[in-house]
Amino acid sequence: MQVVVLAAGRAVRLRPLTHERPKAMLNVAGKPIVHHLLEELGRIGVQDVVLVVGHGHNVLQSYVGDGGRFGLKVKYVHQPSQLGPGDALLQARGAVGPGEFVLLVGESWYSVELLRSLVGGKGPAVVEVPDHRTGRHGVLTVRGGKAVGLTERAAASTEAALFAAGAYRVPDSIFDAVAQCEGRLRDAIRLLMQRGGAWALERAPMGGYVDVVDAQDLLALHARLMADQDASL
Repeated sequence: MQVVVLAAGRAVRLRPLTHERPKAMLNVAGKPIVHHLLEELGRIGVQDVVLVVGHGHNVLQSYVGDGGRFGLKVKYVHQPSQLGPGDALLQARGAVGPGEFVLLVGESWYSVELLRSLVGGKGPAVVEVPDHRTGRHGVLTVRGGKAVGLTERAAASTEAALFAAGAYRVPDSIFDAVAQCEGRLRDAIRLLMQRGGAWALERAPMGGYVDVVDAQDLLALHARLMADQDASL
């Protein structure tokens, strides 16, 4: 299954670290965040990856190259202006083949088990995370164990809420939906749920997904990955 990785944002909360490079190129445990992601994708058998780049794209492209060292074939798509994830996804339309694909955020960390489940499954799905800090991408409405809605966190109570990560398995109709919703990815996903029915939930275990928003997240992820390395020695 093809994987699209959004890695074009400016990451203003992490300046000055991101003045000249994207957040995905910040180091954790001795490697850029995107290195960890691509390494895991290659490990589980993914072959084709589309990287949407923008701010600091030269740094990222120079590091990743054609993806061969990860066992991948990497295509690049450029987002001229950083207008959000929906607009970034639209830039990739011409590079994505027909059928379902996995959509990921390049500055997040995913466990190999979560990636394997996303890539190996069928049908539209959204990743549910167990805590609000890693769930900045919205609040899920769930019925019968499946997602039937996705709202902004500000528009929903966070008490006992189910939070969405920035990771999905989506149909290729997502492009038309994003265009119809004027570049708003969350609205496009909600529209597809209304039209096509509920989406499956891919539940990330505690610690199985880390959304790097600020320096606190970056340091916590670094400490976690270093501890994993020490435990494997």
